[in-house]
Amino acid sequence: VLVVSQLAVCVTIVVCAALFARSAANASRVDPGFRTDHILIATAQLGTQGYDSVRGARFEREIERRIAALPGVRSAALARYTPFGYNNDIESVLPESPTAPIPENGIGSFNNVVTPSYFETMRIPIAEGRGFDERDNESARKVAIVTRAMARRIWPGQSALGKRFRITKDGPVMEIVGVTGDIQYFSLGETPKPFLFRPYAQWYHSSFTITIHASVDPASLAGAVRAAVASLDPTLPVFDVRSFDEHIRSGRALLGTRLGAAFSAAFGGLALLLAAVGLYGLLSYAVAQRTREIGIRVALGAHTSTVVRLVVRQGLTMVAVGAAIGLAITFGVTRLLTALLFGVAPRDPVILGGVVAILLAVGVVASMVPAVRAARVDPLTALRAE
Repeated sequence: VLVVSQLAVCVTIVVCAALFARSAANASRVDPGFRTDHILIATAQLGTQGYDSVRGARFEREIERRIAALPGVRSAALARYTPFGYNNDIESVLPESPTAPIPENGIGSFNNVVTPSYFETMRIPIAEGRGFDERDNESARKVAIVTRAMARRIWPGQSALGKRFRITKDGPVMEIVGVTGDIQYFSLGETPKPFLFRPYAQWYHSSFTITIHASVDPASLAGAVRAAVASLDPTLPVFDVRSFDEHIRSGRALLGTRLGAAFSAAFGGLALLLAAVGLYGLLSYAVAQRTREIGIRVALGAHTSTVVRLVVRQGLTMVAVGAAIGLAITFGVTRLLTALLFGVAPRDPVILGGVVAILLAVGVVASMVPAVRAARVDPLTALRAE
């Protein structure tokens, strides 16, 4: 019972590990709606150095200009947040004249504050209208760019250009001047959610991320970026300097899937080892208990292969029972993982079949040692036992 229970638990854990691993592989190939290759990001906090809004805005304009002029840089932009990062902002959007039902307190929307070159740098297409430019300064009317998902949510069947909304009831009125394609922001593989962009010149932030599209290996520009910042303020720390590909691998984009795969793989490997050891120990004990019986069989002419099959069959029977119970448990458990999986069904037949095949292989290996030992029993020695 103990060994069969081990085998059943082993099936469940290894199936979960395989599902998470397949999901992570699928998610890493998803198009998030913007460029991820040849992108370098670096973050700085002006507020910790005592910058006010006037001095800070001047610093940010100059650092963007200097980094854009570096050799190997195709374009550079500043943004308040980085997609798939741990910092983000959700605002309550209150539209004027929506054509879809909107809650009284508005709809939640992720948002970012970016400089005009951000859309070129991240290759986010402007589907309608225009991007930000020098007209969108602090003295101009407040404007915004929204994604198609937000336009569909609030004004289905209509163009969002020229539509107006507020962020909170007391916020200024903002006019939509552009609509972009949908993007994924919180995690890879998510259903696109409402999202809006605001121009950096109209919404100053003391914390910013430099986003760079490089024509060379992005990591090779890290030193030049640090030097450019130091040339303006040697005391300003620059942190999280890394390529966007590394940001995706180590950030929130694949966090749930990656942690699930890592823990499931570790526990799955341990479960396989314990199951193999338990099966080997039980069969070794069974062989020892049946020494006289096996000796009689050999004495009466049983072939070596017959004895081996006898022991292996006993081991594989336990494996089959454990696998059947494990699959039944797995069907219930994996249903709870649906929200964490991407591009793979919780009951993927290839994964389920592969795990059962692995378990059968482990069962054969664990059974063979005591089986071969049983086949080599000397009939005279066995008959004289006890």
